[in-house]
Formats: sequence, structure tokens, C-alpha cells
Amino acid sequence: MDIDPHTIQQILTRIREQLRCPQCRKRMSVSLESLKVLGENFVVMQMQCGTCDAHIMLHATIAIQKGNDDPESGKNASTKLMVDIDDIKELEKSIQKSNGSFTKLFDTP
Repeated sequence: MDIDPHTIQQILTRIREQLRCPQCRKRMSVSLESLKVLGENFVVMQMQCGTCDAHIMLHATIAIQKGNDDPESGKNASTKLMVDIDDIKELEKSIQKSNGSFTKLFDTP
């Protein structure tokens, strides 16, 4: 499984939203520097609570849901482009018609 930077950021955000220090119950600071091991389907993170200085080692399993009907469904939404081919052709015609001029392309008639 290839994990792109956007997915890593989503993992960090999700952990940041949910993680509290087990000692003082305050929110923990989670950053990319906290990430120590990135495996095929897991991450290991090491953090220190800014309030009570407790050291925390976190092991999180990454579960990616894949649909049976779409082979692209397990991929990050930002890595696939869903555009109708007719829209692409129409855009190409408009660019050719305007000779590459941004003003001509987006000027209101």
C-alpha cells in the first residue's frame, strides 16, 4: 500500500482530534515529528505531553475501506480525477477558440 502525504496528514489530523494524555487528560500535540514508524497498515508515534511531561508511545492501525465495484475506491479522493470526457473536450475547444487568452476564455459575453 502506498501512503501519500495527504493520507499521512489525514492520519495525523484524526489522531490529533482524538488523542488525550492518559495521565492528565489534556490534548496532546501531534505533529509529523511524532511519527516514528510508518508500516504497511500501521503507524507508531512517540509524543510527550506538554502539560504533565508524560511520554506516550502510540500504535495505530490504518484501515482502508475498499469497495468491490470500484478498484479506485481505496485511493485517496485527491488522487483521482472524476471528469466527464465531454467536459474535457468542451474545455479544449474553448481554450483553442480563445487562443490561450485567459481574458477571452473567461470574459462574460
